[in-house]
Amino acid sequence: MALQGKFPHDVELSTLIQSLFIDKRTGVLYIKKEKDEAAIGFEDGFIVASYIIRKGEFEFLPRYLVLSGKVSPDLIKKFEKESKERGVRIEEVLLEEGIVDEKEIERIIIFKIEEVIDEILTWDEGWFNFIPQDKIYKFSKIKVKVDPQFLLLEGVKRKEEWPKIRKKIPSDDLIPFQKDIPEIDIELSKEELRVYELVDGEKTIYEIAERSGIGKFKTFEALYHLLETGWIGIKEREIEEKPPEKVLIKPLKFYEEKRFLYLISGIVLAFFIFFSFYFGIFFKNFKKMKFIPDIFEEEKKVAEFLWKK
Repeated sequence: MALQGKFPHDVELSTLIQSLFIDKRTGVLYIKKEKDEAAIGFEDGFIVASYIIRKGEFEFLPRYLVLSGKVSPDLIKKFEKESKERGVRIEEVLLEEGIVDEKEIERIIIFKIEEVIDEILTWDEGWFNFIPQDKIYKFSKIKVKVDPQFLLLEGVKRKEEWPKIRKKIPSDDLIPFQKDIPEIDIELSKEELRVYELVDGEKTIYEIAERSGIGKFKTFEALYHLLETGWIGIKEREIEEKPPEKVLIKPLKFYEEKRFLYLISGIVLAFFIFFSFYFGIFFKNFKKMKFIPDIFEEEKKVAEFLWKK
């Protein structure tokens, strides 16, 4: 039996995921919010796969390989062509080449699931549809099983903290910069230190989150803590104002100049001949007219006097 409805009106997403785990359901939970979509695959209540589509753009596993810091973007581009030609998934090519091992791929898949869960739990409202026995990534050779309870605990915690973080960091386009002397001298965690090293006064928060290797939400948490303790500040991106383009008028060559003058002279002469001919006919006919406009008496007498002349 399919489950569908609107969240949080009908049910909270966290409650729905928890009930699917307790009932040991198998299928796919599809979630939609405006232009964003996500899907979470369940097998006997455990989460086995996930994906997300942000503003119409599907986020494939290779992106998470890059986000985790395990594989460089250049290496992904190198093996994408081979993956398409052979008709196999890129992670299988990376496994064959010895770039990553199976355990690392499993960790990346779990990392991706965590990111998707964290993301959807911040969605204010949307629609859900659970389709029993449905599957995503049916032909994937690497399988994982994740207990959703721990993910939900972390996800709900981040959901509660997210408004506070967003108030401090309202846009992904802001640029953090290191301060000369921290306001509070404390020992940074491994994740905070990783993020702090990426802060150079040039990268945006979005770019730092892409390169941190710890995921979007952990990056934002680290940035928030660094801001609160005065290790970093943030500034808006400077938009370079382009000077107005000068419209250059190409000077006419001598022969073009003469042709242009001849053209203007011809047009003026044509108008003069036309209006002379038109007004000549008009005044000739006007004198022959017997009609005198019906105007006031004094004006009428003056008009008759002038007419006789």
